Amino acid sequence: MAPSQPFAIRGTNFNMVVLQLRDATPDVVLPALERLINQSPAFLRDSPVVLGLDDLETAGQLDFAGLAAGLRNLRLIPVGTIGGSGGLRQAAAAAGLAPMAKGQQLF
Repeated sequence: MAPSQPFAIRGTNFNMVVLQLRDATPDVVLPALERLINQSPAFLRDSPVVLGLDDLETAGQLDFAGLAAGLRNLRLIPVGTIGGSGGLRQAAAAAGLAPMAKGQQLF
C-alpha cells in the first residue's frame, strides 16, 4: 500500500567544504585546485562545496557558471555560496548556486 504522502521534508545540518575565493577566475582557480586535488585525489572527490565570496570585490565579469562547471569536472559538487555582496550572490545564484547562511567554521 502506497503512503499517503510520497515524501517527508526534514531540516538538518551538514558539514561542507568552503572554497574561500580570493579570485573567481576559472582559469586561475581551477588549475590551482586541480594541483591540490592531485596531491590527495580521494580527499575531496565528490564532495559538496560552498563558495565563500567575502574576499571578492565585484560581480562584474565573474564567470560563476564556468567556475561551477570546472568544479564539476574536478569531481566536486558546487552547491551554493556564503558571504559576499548582494551583487555577487545574485550573479552566483543566476549560475545555479544557492545563497546559504554562514555556518560555524571548524578549521
